[in-house]
Amino acid sequence: MTMKTIQNEKEINTDKPTRHYDAIATNVRKLLSASCQTFIPQLCDALRQDWAPELSDEQIRRQLKFQKLIRSKIVSEWSKEGGHSEDNIWSDKTIPIWFPNWLRNPLQEEVGAKNLVRANEALAKKIAISKMQKTALDKFATSLPKTVIIPEPKQPQEKYTPLDDEELDKELHSMQMGKFGETGQSLRELYGDITHHSDGLFKVLTQKDMPYADNVDLIVDFIKPSREYWKSLMLEFDETKRTRVHNELSFLTELIEDRLEILSHVME
Repeated sequence: MTMKTIQNEKEINTDKPTRHYDAIATNVRKLLSASCQTFIPQLCDALRQDWAPELSDEQIRRQLKFQKLIRSKIVSEWSKEGGHSEDNIWSDKTIPIWFPNWLRNPLQEEVGAKNLVRANEALAKKIAISKMQKTALDKFATSLPKTVIIPEPKQPQEKYTPLDDEELDKELHSMQMGKFGETGQSLRELYGDITHHSDGLFKVLTQKDMPYADNVDLIVDFIKPSREYWKSLMLEFDETKRTRVHNELSFLTELIEDRLEILSHVME
């Protein structure tokens, strides 16, 4: 490229508003939302028809392990976090909003779970499309030509068949959905708790998100820059609160060192 060509290049201001792009992006997001509302219930109903067509809604509600297996298959195959294809665009949080009623557990014992259900129901009511619109979208998808490229799956899809209780337990554990020991939580939930609370504590202590790059200098980029913030925060607390923070962080330090030692042995 010559100097003259460089001088003739126009400088483009990419900070300008993108109203044309935003209008199309809004339509895309609306289409994705509508497709989730349309096809997640259909996928659930189709799976039910394949696996247990003889069971009534009430019978399925009493089959909690079977419900879990259906929910897990739907989420694991169609969520963008870890599903069937890298092209999936529905999330772990969005998909359950559109589960059919027969797949919902009516016994929500925790207040947090009840609040989440109510929030999901309110959201679904707010953004729901009509039955006619769902039919139109379904008809459109069905009429697409065979030349439309379907994303290749990340891995070969296993054939699913109805399982007895023992096999269901094994299947749930293989997907990290089964309960671990006496915790009452699945491996997936426990892993989420560890990472979520670790990220939260790191951010409280440094005012920055947890780094995940291998080449990060933790001391230079995170620890040293946050020392003044931490010192100022501790000066705002009274002596009692500072003592408690000190003791709890000391306990955590000792515990984390022990857990890291165990983890190191497991990783060898």
